[in-house]
Amino acid sequence: MSLEVQRNSLLELNPSKIVLTKEENSDRYQAKLLLTNISQEHIAVKIKSNAPDIYAVKPKTFVLEPSAKQELRVTLKPSFPSVAYSRYFRICKVQASTNFV
Repeated sequence: MSLEVQRNSLLELNPSKIVLTKEENSDRYQAKLLLTNISQEHIAVKIKSNAPDIYAVKPKTFVLEPSAKQELRVTLKPSFPSVAYSRYFRICKVQASTNFV
């Protein structure tokens, strides 16, 4: 199972395509991604999906310092494996003041 992710100028996502693989000894499908702040600013991030009842994303909100990286885990809930291809994720981001960090 895979999902495409849009590119943006402040953050880099690796891999650029979400590939959900079945976990060993489990009914869950999961993907691990690395989100990198490629800007020189602090970036506040929130991950959204059009299907939050189908996918769990952790962490959902966080702040990335310049050049910092954050691992993301996307998990497809076991009761919905047939709908994985019709969903998308949005990475909402905004420059954060260092007063909030």
